[in-house]
Amino acid sequence: MRKQCEIRVNNTIYGGKCPFCGNNSDPYFPLAVFKKGTYEAVCHDCARKYAPAMADAAIMAQKEVQRLNGEAAYYKRKLRQILKIAEDYDGPACDIDDGDLPF
Repeated sequence: MRKQCEIRVNNTIYGGKCPFCGNNSDPYFPLAVFKKGTYEAVCHDCARKYAPAMADAAIMAQKEVQRLNGEAAYYKRKLRQILKIAEDYDGPACDIDDGDLPF
C-alpha cells in the first residue's frame, strides 16, 4: 500500500512518532508533511521517501522563515541605532520594546 501524505501549516512545536516508521517526527515549521487525513507529522526521512516534493517545499518554507527572522533582527538593531542617535541629539525619543515593533 502506498503511503499518502499531505502538506499543510504546522501549528504545533511538538513532534511525536512518525506514523510510517515510528521515529521522532520533529516536524518542519511553518509547513510540515502529515499522514493524509491525520494530524500525525511524518519524519524527515519518510517525508523525503514518500513525498519528496512536499518535503522540499517544507524545507524551503522553513529556510524562508529563518531568513525573514534574520532580516527582522537586523532592522530592529538598525532602528535601535537610529533611536539612539535621535536620543543623543534631542533627548529621549521613545522607549522601544520588542512588543512595540510590528515585526
